[in-house]
Amino acid sequence: MQGVDKIIHDTDLDFSQTGLKSTSLIRVLRIAVVSADLFRGAILGALPEQRLTRIRTYLAQWISGLPPNSVSEKKELIPPKLLHE
Repeated sequence: MQGVDKIIHDTDLDFSQTGLKSTSLIRVLRIAVVSADLFRGAILGALPEQRLTRIRTYLAQWISGLPPNSVSEKKELIPPKLLHE
């Protein structure tokens, strides 16, 4: 759903922390809490806390009927050093 689902690009600075193998779509409205006992094998990755907080914020705004905030996902593609130049 536009404005709620989020894409994690393989070029994002935090991509390597996720455990994903390629650019992926997070279907925010389809997230569920699942017991770790239901998984076979190891959990290979997780969302970095900063990204998870941003997704929670987008979801809360969507539920409240507010427009998504102006945080640009594209800023994640630019190394922090270059943002300040």
